[in-house]
Amino acid sequence: MTGIRINDIEFVGTQRVQQEALRGGMETQAGDLFDSAKAERDMRRLFGRGDFEHVSYAVNLRPDGSNVMTTTVSEKSWGPQYLRLGLGVSTDFEGDSFFSLRASHRWSWLNALGAEWRNEVEIGHADRLSTEWLQPLTPGQRLFTSAYLSGERTPFDLYRNGDRLARFRRQSVTSGVDLGVPVQEWGEARVGISRGNVSMLNDTSFVPASELLPRARAAGLQLRLRADTLDNRVFPRSGVETDLQLYSSRSTLGADNNYNKLSFSALTALATGPHSLTAAMEVQRKLGGNELPDDELISFGGFLKLSGYRTGELVGNSLHFGRLVYNYRISGPGWLDGVYLGASAELGRMGNTIDAQNGEQTVRSNALYLAIDTPLGPLYFGAGRASRSKNALYLMIGKP
Repeated sequence: MTGIRINDIEFVGTQRVQQEALRGGMETQAGDLFDSAKAERDMRRLFGRGDFEHVSYAVNLRPDGSNVMTTTVSEKSWGPQYLRLGLGVSTDFEGDSFFSLRASHRWSWLNALGAEWRNEVEIGHADRLSTEWLQPLTPGQRLFTSAYLSGERTPFDLYRNGDRLARFRRQSVTSGVDLGVPVQEWGEARVGISRGNVSMLNDTSFVPASELLPRARAAGLQLRLRADTLDNRVFPRSGVETDLQLYSSRSTLGADNNYNKLSFSALTALATGPHSLTAAMEVQRKLGGNELPDDELISFGGFLKLSGYRTGELVGNSLHFGRLVYNYRISGPGWLDGVYLGASAELGRMGNTIDAQNGEQTVRSNALYLAIDTPLGPLYFGAGRASRSKNALYLMIGKP
């Protein structure tokens, strides 16, 4: 088909989805020379929207001599509302057992431009609730705005030499507005403003939570860039996932403190036959001279997050973490989606941890595990060992 000029683009099978949104999101446009690689990218982008069970295309010659690219789509019969349920269970066999129920809801195509209403709920070890209205601003959905509200209560534990001294619950409420652009079919960029508050609630401690962390007001500007080309969320074999966030807290917007914070995470995977390797990193730290306030303290530790330490055992004001994981698939998809033997090498550095001698703490750790990909989520049986003779056993359902 080299040298064929596409005179028109048409769609077959659309009911709820607006054709103008599909046409505006394609690289191939009327008047272009046909490019099969570009057309394949268009199909992946359309399928990645989440509205269709199947997409395909064909280039046909009309009786008048013009060429038309016909894209045939099959909309999901269970839309436009989508509900997903999740379960999380874990124990370290040392007194910490967690249980979580998760649900996410998406309602698409609420108006002609393709507005979506997204909701997420988690109940159990951590309680979270969020709602977001995402509104495209153009028929081709090349620009969007988002308004959101979220709240959460998460455990905040204080340890000393491996013994838990106290448990609090950190509560935060955040609202904000973003302006964003999609990046191909695999990512997005946003800039926005948010406001909220953070406070500490009593759980099991002889120290009142308000003395540990008084209620703090948060407000600032933020930039976020996200990309995701992983082929599998749990046991990826190819692709990359990255998330970069820059946050600037400003008293002029109502915050109690002025500071800048960087948060970055990345994961990549490669595989051959039954062997796969994933590399991941995470960074959270200040930018500039102002220190992060106490309400920005980071909790870290647990399975594949410095294995050998208990969940949330390390608390500090900065984090630099890297992990290399090898998986060997000992059985392929069947009644179960796969069974894996895995091993990890992990290295982390926490800044100003409570029990560090010099204000910083570098931790090396390893884990060995058996993982089963079940319809309820991945099931892990594992053991971890970290520096300073820290050991832990794990049983977990759900992504670490």
